[in-house]
Amino acid sequence: MDGPHGGVGPVGPWPDAETIKAHTEEIYGPRSALDLNYTLLGPGRSAVPHNMPDAITGCADHEHLINGFDGAIAYWDHHFGRLLAVLEELGIAEETAVIVSADHGMYAEHGLATEPVQRVPLVFYWPGLTDDLPDEARRNDALLYNIDLAPTLCDLLGLSVPPGWQGESFAAAVRGEPLGSRPYLVLGHSAHTYQRAVRTRDHLYIRTYHPGSFRAEWEQLFDVTYDPHLTRDLLDDEPDLAARMRSHLAEWWNEHAGRPGCLPDPMLTTLQTGPVYYSDPAEYAAHLRRTGRDRLADDLEGRLASLHTPISWHAPEPRPTARFIDGWIRAFQRTAEERTH
Repeated sequence: MDGPHGGVGPVGPWPDAETIKAHTEEIYGPRSALDLNYTLLGPGRSAVPHNMPDAITGCADHEHLINGFDGAIAYWDHHFGRLLAVLEELGIAEETAVIVSADHGMYAEHGLATEPVQRVPLVFYWPGLTDDLPDEARRNDALLYNIDLAPTLCDLLGLSVPPGWQGESFAAAVRGEPLGSRPYLVLGHSAHTYQRAVRTRDHLYIRTYHPGSFRAEWEQLFDVTYDPHLTRDLLDDEPDLAARMRSHLAEWWNEHAGRPGCLPDPMLTTLQTGPVYYSDPAEYAAHLRRTGRDRLADDLEGRLASLHTPISWHAPEPRPTARFIDGWIRAFQRTAEERTH
């Protein structure tokens, strides 16, 4: 959508000016506050400056970003309305299911296995099922995976779920019936960082295997219910809870990767290379130094150096990443050239 889209509603109170200041001083990584347009090719400028600023340096920049985001939603909503109108014109609106979901957040990036990235909305309209549900049955807070959607569709369509699918149907919730919830979910990220997280009803535990180019702590624990913005790490204050969350992660791994017949864990098989396809951590550390953030560069380099512990049965050196980086840069450059011709 051309131009900002302010006026649709006030920007939320968080992050406030103090939080944004802390982000600019202590947080780093591609798409973070001061590197909002950093990519594999290095620092860049916003391609849509009317919708997205070059950096978040204060509340005005954050409001600029949110207004641009609202504009994108309004643009989508306009065309979604046109689609629904066509269904009405064709006379098939009452026999067409409509399912809407979304992607991620965090300054317009998705680099971590954390709540703003992993929690996405899901809106279901299924003629004959959802039309007359009472208000209390129109929302459901069960812990679900994205992979639950496919078996749910099979269930609602009266189809058999193919063998080997790991998802579980939540068709009961679509029908307005009670739905049990998993005791926890295990979430993962293996592109910008290597992380896994355990989400229970009230808590989120995050473990980092490789920080990539981010300031990603090795372990964190949050009370999502009372601290939805994840501002207070409980790891040191709640040792019993932390141990329980670690046990959930170990239980999940043993189930899916630690038994005969399981394929190797793809995260662990590529851990020696690390998450290098979207940014080169060493180059990003150099970028931090070039932009006067030597203290943050030291922090990132220290995290990266701590990854390689010399043990006799370990690989003597991490696998080289330069050829992977070069290949992706060439692919990006070819794409950019194609767009200009």
